[in-house]
Parts: sequence; C-alpha cells; structure tokens
Amino acid sequence: MHSISMYSVSVRDRAVRNADNKNGNLELSNLRGKDLLVYLKTFLKDREKDYFKLVDSAGNEINSVFKTTQTTVDDRFISGWVEYGHYGVPGKLINVDNSNNVFKKSKSDSDISHLYYCFYIPKGSHYGVALFHKIGTVGAKSVIEDLFNEDNEFPNWSKGLKLRIKPLTRETDVRNWMRKAQVKKIVLEKFKDKDQFSDVANKLSKDAHMSMTITAPRGDFLGSLFDWNSADYSETVELLEDMCAEVKTEIDVSGKRRMTTLSNQGTESKIDITSADVKMTDNFPRFSSIDTFAKSLAKDLSSSF
Repeated sequence: MHSISMYSVSVRDRAVRNADNKNGNLELSNLRGKDLLVYLKTFLKDREKDYFKLVDSAGNEINSVFKTTQTTVDDRFISGWVEYGHYGVPGKLINVDNSNNVFKKSKSDSDISHLYYCFYIPKGSHYGVALFHKIGTVGAKSVIEDLFNEDNEFPNWSKGLKLRIKPLTRETDVRNWMRKAQVKKIVLEKFKDKDQFSDVANKLSKDAHMSMTITAPRGDFLGSLFDWNSADYSETVELLEDMCAEVKTEIDVSGKRRMTTLSNQGTESKIDITSADVKMTDNFPRFSSIDTFAKSLAKDLSSSF
C-alpha cells in the first residue's frame, strides 16, 4: 500500500555543454550563483500557509487542492508532508466494519492524502535525489514538478532554467526494458520551426504552437528505445530536442503501446515500505521513522552518481 518512488534531480543549461559534460548539467548548489536548496526551502515553506486550488496551464481549476506541512531542513536534506486532495464530486464516507454512513461529502469537500517527500541536494554535485511517498497509486510528484516549473517562480529565480525530476531505475532493468520497447512514432512537441509551414504559420497567432509526428512504416518500427538512447543516436536526440519543447515517443512493449520520452531513462522505480522498514501508527508511517529511512536511502542513491 505504501511505497517510495525514487528520482534524480538535475538542472541543465545547454550553453555549458562540452566533451566532459555532454548534458550541460549544472552544479545544483551553484545554479548561476544560486543554491537550489535555498529555492526549495522557500518554495515549500511558502506553501504551508493554506490549501490552494490547482489550475491547468490555461488557468482553469482542476478540482484539486495542495499544501505542504512540517517542512524540515536538515543539512542538505529538505523533507515534509504534502497534503493533496480532490473535490468536485459529492459522495459519502462509510465505516467499513458496520457500513454506517459517517460523513456526507459535498462537491466542495476534498479528501486529503498525506504524502511524504524528501529532497537531497549534495553540495557540489550535478545530481540530487527526490523521494516521493505513494499510497497505492496516489502520489504528488507530478504536481510538485509542475508547480516548480510552470508557475514561472523557478525559471524566474534561476534565470530561465528548468528543474528535471527523472525516474531512477537499476541500469540492468532499464536496458532490458528499453531493448523490448520498439519505437512506433516520434512526436516533436511544440515544434519551433514554423517556417516549414509558412502559409499556415502566417495565419497563426505568434503564441500558437504545433507538433510534428514521425511514424514508422506500417508493421515496422523506428528502432528500439535502447537504440535511440545509445551513443549512436544521442546526437540525433539532442538535435530533435533543439527543434521542439519535448521529444515524445509511442512505443510498443510486448504488444502494449504507451507514451514515453526519448530522454526518459526508464520507468518509475519504487520501494514498498512496511512496518519492517518504518514504524507505523494505524497503518500509516510516522514522520520521524520514514524520514530516517528516506534520508539513508537518498544518501545511498546519490553515491552512484
């Protein structure tokens, strides 16, 4: 029921790419003279004040609320709880032992999940670790990442940079999965070169964007995902990324299709946690116990970078 998903944290600046730093990753404690740890502390502390409604990129409410609590800074660690819930549909709460209705939920009432998080930002390192607690399939990683990057606070603070939170998975598992994943389609999201569509582009708003799709011949593939992430193709991927906001792929794994990105080095990796690892109260992890467990895990993971 409870698990911790593991991610790497990085910030890339293409202007500093060289032979020794092909991705252009910056030191997280020195992002153009600023320390990512300082931003994370401010960001997470500021969201302790009250619940706020989440909106999509167009500013429309998405019937979700969010806040942080117990934000704790310990050397290069920041951890705490995310309170995350949904509203908009009426319902009720029942007692499962006697089937009694214990609460009637209106469309303005939100169920709230308490989800632990931990960031470890080693000084002088190009990579950090982010750990996110999940209850079943409920998690808040995407919400946090979107808030970092899409409300313009982090880009403004860092002078145009973007925080990247990517899955951490064992290399052998990644390679095996990527060899099985056959690329059927490549989509260049928010394609930048509108000149190639000059007649149409001239009629569009300057804020409009488009996508370009590259599709394999019927019954064939464009290669495996492993091929596209190997050294032979890495320059090709970088060129594609220069042309658009994101390079997405439609892949086929054992007859099942799913979407991923060419920069994604693997699927989500997680560790199930039980009372054997973390002290529980009413089947819920205690903060001090899960915090100790997570910090130890984060240090172990960071040593592999």
